[in-house]
Amino acid sequence: MKRLHFLGFFLWTGLTILSYAARRPNVVLIMADDMGYSDLGCYGGEIETPNLDSLAKNGIRYTQAYNTSKCWTTRISLLTGLYHHRSDRDFSNTALIGEILKPAGYRTWWSGKHHASFNPHERG
Repeated sequence: MKRLHFLGFFLWTGLTILSYAARRPNVVLIMADDMGYSDLGCYGGEIETPNLDSLAKNGIRYTQAYNTSKCWTTRISLLTGLYHHRSDRDFSNTALIGEILKPAGYRTWWSGKHHASFNPHERG
């Protein structure tokens, strides 16, 4: 009888783990050009940002980041995961995050500056 309970427990645990593994997390990536660290409420800012604060409360917040003096190099590093000088000059042979996520079943959307090609719709 103990073996049956033991087997049932592990079967239930395994199925629970598999059901969570099948779920893909939602990914929302926001990069603002001219925003200070304390401009958002979730970082102690005075401006009320309830929607962004809710995303921060239920997601991941980063408190240390590094960027370059030019916005396009920072953006390219964020989109590729590479230092800007490690990718090809026009980024035609460098995979962007959207191009990596689409084959995994994600729907991607881009708004704003791109700098990774002339047409962001071609790049995921």
